[in-house]
Amino acid sequence: MFNSNSMYVMNCLYVKMLGLLFLVVFCCGKVQSQVKVMSMPAANGQTLSALTEEVIQGWRPFSINGAESFDAILKQKAEIEKNILSKNTKDKSAVLANTVWAIREVFLYYRENQSAEVNKKEIQKLLNKVSLLDFCNLHSLKWNVDCYYATKALVGGFTPSQVFGDKKDDLQYKTWKEVLETRDSVLIVNYFRGVVRHEFHFQGYTDVLRKCRSLFEQCMPEGELKTEVIDLYMKHDRLEAGKEAPAFTMLDGEKREHTLAEFRGKIVIIDVWATWCGGCIKKLPYFIKVKEKYKDRKDVEFITVSIDDVGSFDKWKKFLEERGYTSGINLIAFARKNPFCDDYGIMGVPKYFIIGKDGKFLSRDVPGPGDGFEEIVDEVLSK
Repeated sequence: MFNSNSMYVMNCLYVKMLGLLFLVVFCCGKVQSQVKVMSMPAANGQTLSALTEEVIQGWRPFSINGAESFDAILKQKAEIEKNILSKNTKDKSAVLANTVWAIREVFLYYRENQSAEVNKKEIQKLLNKVSLLDFCNLHSLKWNVDCYYATKALVGGFTPSQVFGDKKDDLQYKTWKEVLETRDSVLIVNYFRGVVRHEFHFQGYTDVLRKCRSLFEQCMPEGELKTEVIDLYMKHDRLEAGKEAPAFTMLDGEKREHTLAEFRGKIVIIDVWATWCGGCIKKLPYFIKVKEKYKDRKDVEFITVSIDDVGSFDKWKKFLEERGYTSGINLIAFARKNPFCDDYGIMGVPKYFIIGKDGKFLSRDVPGPGDGFEEIVDEVLSK
């Protein structure tokens, strides 16, 4: 188990690294056609052959413009076979890379052209050349596996709009289930590293997470990742609707102590945020707007909880004063010293909770303002 101090550090790093990752992906997408991308090892740790790298580089500048069709992918694959793979037809890794990158382009093509007719025959030919464990022999394993299952679904009868729309959860469950059922440690660890944590934080306790719980317990190899995943499930168990909300003690802007117990008999609606979180700052005015909507209700308390650290107290207080957010209850958790983040399973912010008059959670995985938050609050307060 992680203590609250280490969990806070991990949470901060996780949120900030996500932003850095999006920046890197965006920048790479802009320059990859002009700059040779640094070589990465395969998921199994092996160094890719020079020919495999050449195949991958051959695919990097490829894209389908509006005038081209699915056939452009097959043409590109054939050209790489002729101009690159002909140098050594026995290099299985290079042959695999050519097929996998073609599958990736099929995925991208139908994601962008959802009304296009699915060429099931040619897609099936590509899929027949790849097995699930083959992806361990290349890098970008999770992306490759997701593209593989999406194209399989197209052949299996799903339309592109279903694959990328209302059947996405079914596809996700099938993918997770079959990856776990291989019981292959390289495949499982490389596929799920960071994924479950991301899913819990950004999607909540989804049906896919619920259905896969026993599979994680039975099929995931022992180690740090399995420990983390089981811990995430246990944390969310404690936050289920009907469970007692953990007690907390925090300071307001005048350094007066407040506890959860003092709000017993009221419905408590909490916005967990931080001054370093851009998304939190963007949504905070909408939270305040909903609070103002119910300002005359004596049985409701809207509370903001900052997870800024001790050294940020003055910065936090100044922020609230400058934005005019000083009315109501605004608390700071002093995350490295306060167990609040650990007790409430805060893996990233913003995060929202609704606690009933009896001190028990009324709703978990509350969406943020603009994403259904006000509707849920309206529903809870109308009862």
